[in-house]
Amino acid sequence: MTSPYITTNWVEGDTFYGRGDLCRALAAPEARGVYVLGTRRSGKTSLLRRAAAELSPHAIYCDLMQAAGMADGQTCLDEVRLVRLVRRELGRLAAASPHLAASRAAWDRPGEQICPWLEEAAWDWEERGLCVTLLWDEAEMLLRLPAATLMCLRALLQTCRGLRLVICAAKGLAALNDRWRDEGSPFLFGFRSYPLLPLDDAAAEALIRQGGRVSASPEASAAIREAAGNHPYLLQLICDRLYAGGSLRRPAPSDLLVDAGLADLFRIDIAQLSPGERSIVLAASGGPTELPDLARAAGLDELTAQRLAHGMAQLGYLRAAGGRWRVGNRLLEQWLRGYAAPAPTTVSDRASLEMSGHLPGAERGAPALGEPLSEREREVLRLIAAGMRNAEIAARLIVSENTVKAHVKSIYRKLDVGDRVQAINRGRAFGLL
Repeated sequence: MTSPYITTNWVEGDTFYGRGDLCRALAAPEARGVYVLGTRRSGKTSLLRRAAAELSPHAIYCDLMQAAGMADGQTCLDEVRLVRLVRRELGRLAAASPHLAASRAAWDRPGEQICPWLEEAAWDWEERGLCVTLLWDEAEMLLRLPAATLMCLRALLQTCRGLRLVICAAKGLAALNDRWRDEGSPFLFGFRSYPLLPLDDAAAEALIRQGGRVSASPEASAAIREAAGNHPYLLQLICDRLYAGGSLRRPAPSDLLVDAGLADLFRIDIAQLSPGERSIVLAASGGPTELPDLARAAGLDELTAQRLAHGMAQLGYLRAAGGRWRVGNRLLEQWLRGYAAPAPTTVSDRASLEMSGHLPGAERGAPALGEPLSEREREVLRLIAAGMRNAEIAARLIVSENTVKAHVKSIYRKLDVGDRVQAINRGRAFGLL
């Protein structure tokens, strides 16, 4: 029987497990700019394509690597090719949207630069009461755009209600903040941000068992989740190695070897960490390590080390258990133990702290919780994380729905978040879930 596990492409339909709340958050119209950070193969493409399907026909998915070009011997984001790419997708969508079809004159024209072309189209959409969401994958390519183009794009997002931008990228996108140090507010300030967390246990179990189509003992399933750290691609990869005749066996050490493809993936992920983050994750590769030891190994004060570690835990580089930190999954841990001297990084510790919202004065606040959640608020947060809506929570707790709404409002205020997904992510970072 052919393995049902997907290791060479994105997932969609009934092969997409978990992250439904995050898809809905990406579709929220009040968020004009959104960025999602995730490690390589953590499901960014699948997430954006799922969000595009939910926003159809007024959402355009684009892989920015398709618009790559060369200038002066260096890779660049070719704006002419980017205009052509977005215009082509608009042409496909226009058949399903009378509004897009009616605005064809504004977008069906050549363009040398993305911002002047996009600005004319976006203002036309706003006049028609239409909002188009651009979903850009491989958004590290934005680093290849001129600063003037980024400034124009940011201004357009802030002033025009006909356009939204959702971008997905690996951690190297943090270099944008360092690039803009002398330009005022960094490009991504004002964007709503989400880390692409590892799957929760329920979604990981559903993936492992393929919605009930594959059998696995509880011991085998738990061992697979532990080895993969609930990283979706690693779950698919390990299960593909273990699959035979409709069932999964428990992984042996030989099933967890790092091949050339995985080594390349890990090399890219580690290359995008800041110097302090690299030092922390390398120190953790020796086994579960307490925070003071990680801080000493990285040459950092404990507060900075804690903030960097929390940010890496959100992305699956690390995980905490019993007051100790360890590498996020067994395969990465194994690879790190043979890791050679790292190449220079373009991301500073400051930029990494800003991207995860852990720098004092940054828009999203620091990781120290100023006002603790009450026991009932923590209970409500746990039920939110379980996927329950307000009415379901009210029925479970035998209270009114208005009472639940008041608890949710208080949770948002204390965690400094604006929606359920952010509350879940911040709750996990603070150890509340």
